[in-house]
This record gives sequence, structure tokens and C-alpha cells, in this order.
Amino acid sequence: KNEIKFVPPAEPKHFESLADFLATGIEEEMTAVNNKLKQTPNNYALLMRLSQLHEEKGEIDKAIEKLDKCIKLAPETAEFFLYHGTLLRRIGKLDAARKSLNKSAELNSFVSKTYYQLGVLELTQQNYVEAKAMFQKSIQLSPDDPYAHYQLGITYNSLGDNKLAIMEIKRATILHPTDSYGHSKLGQLYQQTHQLDKAISAYSQALGIKNADAFVIERLAEVLAEKGDFERAATLFQEALSGQFHPETKTMLSLAKALRRLDRFEDLETITNEVLRLAPGETEASFLNAVSLIKQNKNVKAKIILERITENPGVTYEAWIELGKIYQSEGNAEKSVTAYIKATTNAPDQAGIWNNIGILLSNQKAYEEAVKAFRKALSFDYTDSNIFANLKAVQNKLEANCKRIIEARQSTLARSPDDIESYLDMGKAYEMLEMPDEAINCYTKLLEKKPAHIRGLMSYAELLRKTGQLKMAIRCYREIIKIEPENTSTHLFLVQANLNLGFINDALYHANIAEGLAPNDPKVHFLLGKIYLAKGLAPRALKEFTQVSSSIADPDMIAWAELMRRRLSRTNN
Repeated sequence: KNEIKFVPPAEPKHFESLADFLATGIEEEMTAVNNKLKQTPNNYALLMRLSQLHEEKGEIDKAIEKLDKCIKLAPETAEFFLYHGTLLRRIGKLDAARKSLNKSAELNSFVSKTYYQLGVLELTQQNYVEAKAMFQKSIQLSPDDPYAHYQLGITYNSLGDNKLAIMEIKRATILHPTDSYGHSKLGQLYQQTHQLDKAISAYSQALGIKNADAFVIERLAEVLAEKGDFERAATLFQEALSGQFHPETKTMLSLAKALRRLDRFEDLETITNEVLRLAPGETEASFLNAVSLIKQNKNVKAKIILERITENPGVTYEAWIELGKIYQSEGNAEKSVTAYIKATTNAPDQAGIWNNIGILLSNQKAYEEAVKAFRKALSFDYTDSNIFANLKAVQNKLEANCKRIIEARQSTLARSPDDIESYLDMGKAYEMLEMPDEAINCYTKLLEKKPAHIRGLMSYAELLRKTGQLKMAIRCYREIIKIEPENTSTHLFLVQANLNLGFINDALYHANIAEGLAPNDPKVHFLLGKIYLAKGLAPRALKEFTQVSSSIADPDMIAWAELMRRRLSRTNN
């Protein structure tokens, strides 16, 4: 009998990690392939395998080098050009990649992945129409390729066709139901198109496959917040934060917004303090922090924050509203009005804000300005009965006051027919009552008695302007300049008149004189801003509008200046 000898198995190798184990496997296979290549150096199948192994190791340049040899040995093999183009695309050599991929398609037009790779290349360069054609061709050859459907969906999304994008990505998820990324992207498209229930379903499917995906959890929380389920949204935002390696301030701000809607103001203060620790001065976090303080009756600290962040042109209108409320509670009506006016530049409830401005002006007995504010409010919502009632109440007060003035001045004129000031006061009162013919009659009688009366001429000229008789108004103002060369109001009128006529340099001439006479007048700087803007000098215009927006002036002027300040600030940045 032959004796059978027992050979003990080789001692298993010890590996520090899975990566170490896999790397060793690649090295061993590369050694084996290289040994075979020593015997048959022109074996392109072995060279192709060596190229693939270099790619696995992340050595793309070496992989391409081996492929170059394959192509020289077998220049009619489409597969080599396909792989060559794919690797070149990955390292950013897009023109060379396109050349190789087109060669692959030329050699074999039935390989779907060639067109897929060409589509990815075109998509990378944002050539969306070309990418669409390539992905469609890939799908014609391989209709069951989920990745081609997915990329075609991404391309449709980039082209703005979300309906087709959803259709293609939905097909991708049917073909590859365990791809959480596909379900996630489908959810994002549903979210973008406000199909919220479908978005919830898609995100839920993605989380069913990969339940710890912080990105998807956050997107699902956003949808729930949009649907008004702030309690569940807040829980999910917290879950997303716990899954992030470094908590993102964006997610923390989303949580803060949900907490605000839930009236959890102590928690809101805590989370916004954390955001501000990570990103000092962050505007939105600062605003939400101020809101949390206001709701906890810490107005002094809140006011400091709001006054700081409202220096930023892009701050939310809500910051101005909250600041206006604080000023109002302090009895500072002028600052409150200014803050509310600045909120009007981008607030959705324009009617409500202008109504509030009207109430504040009315309380200050500035009835003429209050009427303008209430009318502005009605221009945004003509159906609001409260605004109508407020306007009527102020108009009644204004009308009663004007009638008293007219009756008193008529009595004076009955005793003293040459009392010029009475004609002037009556003219102003008739203007407030919107009786321009009677006002013109008063100013005419005044000027017949004293043609060089400056205030009479100015009132007459201004009423001519309001009634559309601009050229005649300009003639009156020029006569005023002859009598009183340093009359600021007249120069300001001529600035506006020349701007209206397109005479920019003439407008600048009078604006410079007005600035010398009244360097701190907001209207001077408002008109200078308009002039510099018309001359294309945006930085100088921004400086002028900024000065106006921080002043206490006509509500419309401040609102317009603040709007232009924001636009020019964004342009300059």
C-alpha cells in the first residue's frame, strides 16, 4: 500500500483591513498577468485586463497607457476605444475622450454604452441637447438600462422639462428598484414641482432602502414643512443633523424655521445661537435669533441685532417689520415709519404695511401723508374695507381742517382784500381737497397783486406740474431763479424736470447747486442718485440712494431709494 501523507493547510494571511485584503488581491492578480505578458507581450486581452486592474487601484494614467498599447495592437476593436474614452472623460480630457468614443461608435454602432458615455460627456459640458440625443440612442439599443434612463431624466431636468424628467427617472427606479439614489432624485423632482405627496412617497422608498441617508431625511423634512407638518419636520431635521458628520448650518436653519412655526422660542434661541457660533453674523440666523428674543420679551437685545442686520441690503423684509414694531412700542413713530417703508421693497403684504404706515402718520397728525399711504395700500388691495375706512376717516379730518382754513381766510379777505397770505393758504387747502381749478384761481389772484411773490410762484408752478403743464411750470421756476438764485426747491424742481425731459447734464447742473445750498436734504441725494444711475455711474448712485434710505423723508422716496439700493448692492457684489 502507498502511504498517504497529510499536508497541513497553509497558514491564512493576516490582513489589517478589508481594503488591505482587496489591495493584496489586485497586486497578486497583476503579478500573475505580468508574468503571462512576459511570455506573450502582444496579448491585448492580457493588456486590457492589466489596464482594468490599474483602474481598480486608481492609477488611471497607467490604465490609459496599457489601453494605448491595446489600440495599437488591435485598432479595429471598438471596446478598446470605448474604455479609452471613458477613462479620458474621468480625468477631464474631454476632447480626447469624445474622439475615442466617436471612434468606438464608428467601429460598432450597436454598443449602447458608447452612446451612454458620450451622453455623460455632453452632460458634463452642459451640452444638453446633444446629451439628450446620445442617451436616447443608448436607450434605443438597451431599453432596460436604468442608468441611461436616469441620465436622460437629469438631462430633461436641465432643459427645464420636469414632466419628461420625472417620467425617465421613474422608469429608472422601476428597472432598478433598489437604487435609493434614483428614488431620492425622483423625490427631488416631485418636490420641485410641488407634488408633495408623491415626493413623500419617493423619499420614503429611498429611506426604505437606505434608512440613514441624512440628505434624504432632510429633503423629506422640507416637504413636510411645506405641507405644514412642522412637528414631524422638526423631528426629521434633528435626525438629519444627527446623521451629518459636521452639522450643516443650512439644516440647522431649516430646523430653526420649523421651531419658529411651533412657537418653541427657547429652542429657537438655542439652535440659532449654535448657528451663529459656527457662522458668526449669519443674517438669517441673526434674524431668527432676534425673533426668539422678541417673543421672550428681550427687545433691547433684539433691537441691537435687527439694527445691525438691516444694514445688509439683502435682509428679509420681516427684519424691518420687527424693527418697526419695536420702534413703535418705544413710541418712536418716525423711525417706525421709516422701518415699515423699507419693508415695502419686497414684502408680500404691501397693503398691510402701507395701511400701518398710514395709521402711524395719522397719529402724528400728518394727514396729507397719511392719505397718500392709505391710497398706496388700496393700490395693492382695493377690496380691503379697513383700509377704505382708515382713508375715509383721515380724509374727513383733512377736509374739515381745509374747510376751516378756507372759511377763515375768506373772512380775512372780506376785511382785507389785499392779504396775499390768505390767497396762498386757500390755494393749499383747495389742493388738499383736490380742487385744482379753485387752487389755480387763488394763486392767480395772489400773483396779480404781487407777481414776484416767491412762495406764490412756487405753489402755482408746482400745481401746473401736477396738472401736466410742465413747460409752463418750468417757465415759472426760471423766473423764480432770476429773483432768488439760491432757492433750493426751485433747483430741485428743475433737476426733476430736466430728468423727465432727458436733459441729464442740465439736471446735474441744478443738482450740484442744490447740494451746495442744502447738503443734507434727502431729496437732493435722491435726485443725484437718479442722475448718476442715468449716467451709468452705479457706485456713485448706490452711495446717494444709501444716504436717502437711512434718512427720514417722504415715504415713497425712501421706498424707491431702498429698492434701488438693494438692486445696486446686488449688482456691485
